[in-house]
Amino acid sequence: MISLRLNVSAYQGEPPEDDGDRMIAEGPLYAPDNLLALASEEKVALWSAGAIRDAEKWSLDASDVASLIARALRQGT
Repeated sequence: MISLRLNVSAYQGEPPEDDGDRMIAEGPLYAPDNLLALASEEKVALWSAGAIRDAEKWSLDASDVASLIARALRQGT
């Protein structure tokens, strides 16, 4: 099965140089409320080997990761 997911960035400027300052001056790239709307079990997918390995290490599933993301966004950390 093939699943195609697109990551469309909200960043409008030119990418910074590799050795330059990578801080986005105008604030966060994505508004926390927009990310919070995406932090649900149905929309969080662990697909990289590192993410899967880390989730297994801590006995987390996609629902747990979604909860952690939502908590971090609500607390601003």
